[in-house]
Amino acid sequence: MRKKKLVRICAKCGKRVEELHEGLCEECFSIMKGLRRSQKQEMVEVNWCRCGLVSACKKELGFASTFGELLELVLSHSLDKEARDAELTFEVEEVQNMGRDVYRVVGVLDGKDRTVVEIKLTRKLCESCRYRSGGYYEATLQLRGDEDFLANMLELVEDIANKWREFDKKSFITSMEGVRGGIDVKLGSKRLAKKIVSQAKKYKKDIIIKCSKKLKTVKDGKKIYRYTFAVKVDNYGKKRTRKGR
Repeated sequence: MRKKKLVRICAKCGKRVEELHEGLCEECFSIMKGLRRSQKQEMVEVNWCRCGLVSACKKELGFASTFGELLELVLSHSLDKEARDAELTFEVEEVQNMGRDVYRVVGVLDGKDRTVVEIKLTRKLCESCRYRSGGYYEATLQLRGDEDFLANMLELVEDIANKWREFDKKSFITSMEGVRGGIDVKLGSKRLAKKIVSQAKKYKKDIIIKCSKKLKTVKDGKKIYRYTFAVKVDNYGKKRTRKGR
């Protein structure tokens, strides 16, 4: 007579399996091992830029607008990958100021598993903000058109700049200046400018785009240019001139 295989139930997820490890299925057990390892107290050096970017261990962890959000970012990234990828309920239980911008933080996972981290917090500009604070720019968008066109283009510029920041550290708006007939926008990255111009063509068909470049400097034998993209509604300047007569 064929013996039936004994089925066991995982105490955490309720999955039916043939073998348990300390009352857990293999998947839950591997996650719990990661949590136990993460409970070991460690010192993490964290930088919090004025733009909200949080980085540690040469990695960008994300953006935080409050100290509490920063703590959650650091604690969640201190876990092993298996635990970090799992669906866990996470909260900061206790924060102790150890002096000199050092904090001992206790986090609770799934209401019972704890992880302890000591954070040494520093405030300095990230790479992107260092470029921006120095007035760095590689391209200028010369936007010319009516108020609706300018408003839509500025919204497009800000949206693309925010989305591309993850891939390009120079994806930022250096400055905006109102000029006769429109707005000049200086951008940190020429790649960002090209992306915006490409999207502008899809947004509005009756626009004219012209590109020019000017030699800025020569570094290590390589010529470095600044680009200008003139973006305007077709016949906008002519219509405005006729009305003014």
